[in-house]
Order: sequence, then structure tokens, then C-alpha cells
Amino acid sequence: MPEPALLPSLFGRATAFLEEHRNLRETLDRLQSYCILLGQAEVAPELDPQHLLGHLCRLMVDHFAGEEADDYFGTFRREAPWLKERLQRLEEEHWEIVEVIGELQRVAQSTHRRDELVDGLARLLERVDAHERAEANLVHGFFFPVEVSAEAGEVPNVAV
Repeated sequence: MPEPALLPSLFGRATAFLEEHRNLRETLDRLQSYCILLGQAEVAPELDPQHLLGHLCRLMVDHFAGEEADDYFGTFRREAPWLKERLQRLEEEHWEIVEVIGELQRVAQSTHRRDELVDGLARLLERVDAHERAEANLVHGFFFPVEVSAEAGEVPNVAV
């Protein structure tokens, strides 16, 4: 477990990232509405996929950069070495998600690829949801290392 002085600021950063997840969710929800409407009728301008995907990409890049900063993921890496592989996978997923958004932006340029866009958006939403769950589990594993790590068969050397 990290030193007590480290916990308040780290907990604050974790809380801030949870709030960012809620903000990202708003854009993801609009994209999901787009997916639903696309198959049924013309889409309102405020649901334009080019605009929403561009906005989402900017939000994600900024969000991921903040998560990967030394004072957030770096702290986990230093203080909880048993989380190293999970951190590495989350970081890899960050840039895979950004690449998927970029590909969807290219697909969205063509009205002839609407089915492909709808399917891709649905997969993106599922992937982001799974990523957020994995990240929440990592944070939980940091603050409650014995409980979470014991499930994975890797109990850190923590006094109980």
C-alpha cells in the first residue's frame, strides 16, 4: 500500500478521471443515439458523425495522456508493481481505441458505408465500456491489493 501522504492526491486524481469518464460517456451516448437513428431516418446535424468522432478523438487523446502521466499511471507502476502488465495493456488499448476512432472518421466520410459505420460504432462503444471496467478494476486493485490480486493468484507482500 502506498504511503498515507500519497493517497489523498492519488485518490483525487482517480476521482477526477472518473468524472472525465462521465463526460466521455456523454459523447459516447450521442454516438450511440446516432447508431440507432442512422438505421431509421435522416440524422440531425448535431449528431453528425464527423463532428462527434472528431470531438471524441480529441477528448480521448487528452484523457489518455492524463491517465498515462507520471502522477497517475506512473504512481501505480511505482507503488504497485503487480499491476504492471495490466497498466501496459491499458496503455496499449488507449492508442488502439484512438486508431479505431480515426478509422471510423474515415468511414463516416462516405454515406455508402453507413452499415459499416454503425457496426464499427457499436464495437467501439463495447470496447470503451470494457476498457473503463478494466481501468476501474485496476484502480480498485491498487487500493485493495490483497482482495483483487488474490483473485488473479498474485498476492502482493502486504501486511494484513
